[in-house]
Amino acid sequence: MYIYIAGYARSGTTLTSAILSSMLDAVDLGETNNLWRALLLDGDCGCGRPLKQCPVWMGRLHDLGAKLSLEALGGVGGLHVLSMNATAFRRMASPASMRARSSYAEVVEALARIAISDSQAKAIVDESKTPGMLPVLARMRMASRVFHLVRDPVAVAASESRGYAGEPGMYAYVPSERSRLRSHLGWHVNNRGVQLIAERLSVPYQRMSWESVTRQPRESFVRICEWIGLPYSTVRWMDERVYDLPPAHNPAGNPNRMRVGPVTVKHQDVGRASGLEAVSRVAAGSLRRESHD
Repeated sequence: MYIYIAGYARSGTTLTSAILSSMLDAVDLGETNNLWRALLLDGDCGCGRPLKQCPVWMGRLHDLGAKLSLEALGGVGGLHVLSMNATAFRRMASPASMRARSSYAEVVEALARIAISDSQAKAIVDESKTPGMLPVLARMRMASRVFHLVRDPVAVAASESRGYAGEPGMYAYVPSERSRLRSHLGWHVNNRGVQLIAERLSVPYQRMSWESVTRQPRESFVRICEWIGLPYSTVRWMDERVYDLPPAHNPAGNPNRMRVGPVTVKHQDVGRASGLEAVSRVAAGSLRRESHD
């Protein structure tokens, strides 16, 4: 099964991916759409090793190249093509996206099946977040689920405005005077895009707000696992809020994917907003209410 976590940056997707992967004994693929760029830029695996020195990922990419007869997959040329295809899906109606969708779906599905096979898991979790990857899921011959995590847009903008450091060339973000406005616009485009595309695809879809998840974390994650429909374990929950994260080979995404050990899922509530931010919160409307099929 392919479990896709959709949403926007700073919405709790990295932690959600890590906890769900552990509870379901699934493979955490991280942000699959950024895997190819991480390889090009010598990024690190979640295990702490450089990706190009991680035996797990070097084995998977070797098998992927053999399975699809992509001789250049291990070289800069092949990785550049895959990176560009993945980036194109962020623009939902771009010509590049339309042309590349079928071939890229074949690559992603093959990678998912290899990861499931070598780990003897029943599912993978992909936290790529972007709406443009949803049509790719529709072209894959795997059962899939779309879990849409939505955090209050004002809280997201406040978080992004503080900036953050990350891996060179990939995740570092320096705020500017326009960063809060850009964050609000990105929030609405991304989350509305996920909602509109998911409703048009025959893929099981559930949406929850990060604030509701963090109100009762253990109970919320149990509900998500039950909706997914796979066996799960709660043994790593140390109490209602603390989860003992195991090591994982998450190859690309927020640097927090490298966290191991007890992690507290803190309750995130919405604060006050005024002006354009208050308008943005009102416009978010139904997106912040739970929905599932």
